[in-house]
Amino acid sequence: MTDEERAALDAAIRQHYGTPHRFCKQTGLPRGTVYQVLAGRYAGDMDRQAERIWQALRQPRTAGLDAASIGRILRQHACARCLSRGSGLCDRCEPMFAAQTRDILALAGQTTEETDGDADR
Repeated sequence: MTDEERAALDAAIRQHYGTPHRFCKQTGLPRGTVYQVLAGRYAGDMDRQAERIWQALRQPRTAGLDAASIGRILRQHACARCLSRGSGLCDRCEPMFAAQTRDILALAGQTTEETDGDADR
């Protein structure tokens, strides 16, 4: 693996995740291995490990995204700012939250079958 390839791998990790540590946390790859590959000091098959890292970078970043949690967050923030709320949470905006949840999941590359119903309240 050349210095340019390692630099490109490091740049891709930092562009998508900010830091190699955050990349490892979110993908589950061992930190030591990733840092050794990026530094050019991995003792094993560096090309194979680099390919594993590239594969992890190509995977969609959807960890923690599900219809229930997205709907809950949208509702929490919208209802906190609602001018017409009288007795707390109402169901008036529920269709909008469900549509927003579907759009967010579609943008993240997930199927939206699970959001065909209402978002979690």
